[in-house]
Amino acid sequence: MINYFDLLAEWFEFKGLNNHSGSYSDWNQRIEELLVKKKKLIEGWELLLEELKQTNQFLRVKDMGPVTEQYCYKAILPFKLDPREGIILHLSPIGNLFGFNYSNYSIEAPLPVKDYNGQSHNYLSYYPFSAEHENIAQQVKNIIIKNFRDFRHFDSLDANLPCYNITIEGNQYKKIDLFQALFGANLYGMI
Repeated sequence: MINYFDLLAEWFEFKGLNNHSGSYSDWNQRIEELLVKKKKLIEGWELLLEELKQTNQFLRVKDMGPVTEQYCYKAILPFKLDPREGIILHLSPIGNLFGFNYSNYSIEAPLPVKDYNGQSHNYLSYYPFSAEHENIAQQVKNIIIKNFRDFRHFDSLDANLPCYNITIEGNQYKKIDLFQALFGANLYGMI
């Protein structure tokens, strides 16, 4: 079993929880190392996006890398059949993980994602809304595994686990869920 909290503690500061007593410059150096890891993935990321475009499942494949956290990649994949539904793909060099959010603007999520302020996003879930979400996510997962052989799928059952008092890229969060800590707290621009 993967200990996601250990992965986070390697890269980010948990006040009072991990024993990283380094200075601010030490943490900047860790972020720089993480950015170098991310940069090494760019060619594979671009190939992945192209391959997703070729599946003909999506209205568009939108790279959200420029507006998400610096250390991870994100792509928005609205379904061609119903653009109100889609998958948001996240890829992080922290532990070589990928994960999904599922969106649906026509029904409310049974377990909506809450941001770090506690605000619910009723159109967004860590779990598929339908069998169609599940089937398309499996197709995307197969493409990811082909392009990123060292990466593992993040278990959504752990997505809502809270992370307390964590500093990520200079932003301090009193409470953020594990998924957002690993893949980025920017929930906006979903579909």
